[in-house]
Amino acid sequence: MLTHQNQTSQSISGLSSSTLGRKSSFVVICLVMDGGMTGIKTQRTLITDPTFTISSASLSDAGVYQCKAKRGDFSVDSETLRVQVQEPPEPKLLIESEWKTFYPTEKVTLKCSIDGGPNEWGYEWFENGARLSVDEDISFSGNTLSISSAKASHSGQYTCRGKHLKRTPVTTRQAEALQLDIYVDTPKPDIRKQRWFEFFYTEEKVQLGCNMSGDGWKYDCKERRLLSGQ
Repeated sequence: MLTHQNQTSQSISGLSSSTLGRKSSFVVICLVMDGGMTGIKTQRTLITDPTFTISSASLSDAGVYQCKAKRGDFSVDSETLRVQVQEPPEPKLLIESEWKTFYPTEKVTLKCSIDGGPNEWGYEWFENGARLSVDEDISFSGNTLSISSAKASHSGQYTCRGKHLKRTPVTTRQAEALQLDIYVDTPKPDIRKQRWFEFFYTEEKVQLGCNMSGDGWKYDCKERRLLSGQ
């Protein structure tokens, strides 16, 4: 709204921040001047009402705004106010793991990161285009999705998006989809002798190798002594 000060100046109000996310709603008044701060290229009158509302801001609404108050032949200009409109930040989706494929019963954690911090955003999750909800295996905490016991049915393309907690119309685009692969079965490690002798003589070198398909494995070799006759 306009405020009157000794009949010599007017000011712009009703705007809590000069930087707004796309789809935000904001209120200003009267005139907009396109161009940079150092010079005004064009000027057009928007409305004659003292309150001007843009219910869903777009990038083209960015500019320098000014109010002109008129009474009869007398008019007074306000200071100028620059309004910036920008796209919401783009979320990034990551697997909290060194490997990208998983086996049944493993825990899987996905993290959706948005500039501005987790306290400003709520998060929505999608699998193969459908919105995800909590079930016996899937849970949400802040910007994290957890699968407590992976199954092959959890394989698919996952994505996320943010919804601003205070500026409720503001939502981000969906993050770039991430493919999650869960094997149907868990393979067993393969143990072999480096030399295929039926037996070894005393003082010979014995070397065994253990191999497991997939990434991220560490190996623990132990001896199992068989009972006589086995």
